[in-house]
Amino acid sequence: RLCEQSKNFAANDVSVLRLQHPLGTRFKVALAKWAQGGCK
Repeated sequence: RLCEQSKNFAANDVSVLRLQHPLGTRFKVALAKWAQGGCK
């Protein structure tokens, strides 16, 4: 589930910065990078 959500962040670069996340924008950016690497 986390990988699926992270792929959504990676696919929507604008929403990563625009929408707030409880753990912060840096966390969302890190998840997006993780997803781009295949969630490994």
